[in-house]
Amino acid sequence: MGIKVFTINVVCSWIIKKKLLQLLKEIKPDIIISVHAVFTGSVTRILEKNHMEIPVISFVADLDNVSNLWADSRAKYILCPTKEAEDKMKSLGISSERLRIVVFPVREEFCSNIPDIDIEAKDSANGSISVLFISGSQGSRQVLKMAKKLLENGKCNVTIIAGKNEVIRKQLKKELAEYSEEHVSIIGFTKEIKKYMTKADILILRASPNVLYEFNQKKIVYLKNNMLRFRNPKAAYNIAAFIIQQCNQQIEEYLNTKEIKSNSVIHDTISQ
Repeated sequence: MGIKVFTINVVCSWIIKKKLLQLLKEIKPDIIISVHAVFTGSVTRILEKNHMEIPVISFVADLDNVSNLWADSRAKYILCPTKEAEDKMKSLGISSERLRIVVFPVREEFCSNIPDIDIEAKDSANGSISVLFISGSQGSRQVLKMAKKLLENGKCNVTIIAGKNEVIRKQLKKELAEYSEEHVSIIGFTKEIKKYMTKADILILRASPNVLYEFNQKKIVYLKNNMLRFRNPKAAYNIAAFIIQQCNQQIEEYLNTKEIKSNSVIHDTISQ
């Protein structure tokens, strides 16, 4: 275990110790499943210090670029969603006996073959393409520039899910106030992700495993049932091409900044 991992585990265990011990006393679990990297080592540390023999199973929530924090040999098993994740755990000294490759779990609502809204009755204004931004539970201002470009394009309706970050939600609402509610919608935290995914023609997502798997599951279900149909496939294609063009422009602008130019390693990595 490296110094960085050890330090994070110590600090995190100090932060959660009181609440965790209280929960363990109330719930009396037979097993603990960790779905966040910082809670694998920190939880097992607390259990050890308090002589509590509760097995911990760690579910690696990274598909690749897996954090070293998941690799804690004190966990009874480490569940890996990909071969890459399993290989990373092995490279960090976790034995094959403790590793299992499993399917990444997806919420049941995303596995239904029956849509909860009429796909053909999407409420896009004037037949425009509906674009949905999902940038994680804490939201992100990075979507603002892209959203403005799409709205200026005049062929899109934009919905942004800003998550629990009320500050960002209010800022986005203020800076996009010039556009009518018919064309732009800023939403805070919601449990209706499925509904918004279903209504969108194009999704721009933060590439977290949860969102990617949920989106992929919905895509498979609707294609299988012949329900995912654009009202205007050519328009959807044109908007997608426009989005890619804007992304490429932003990457070029980023590459030309002084900070990136001065770091050849980062510059070359982004260029690739």
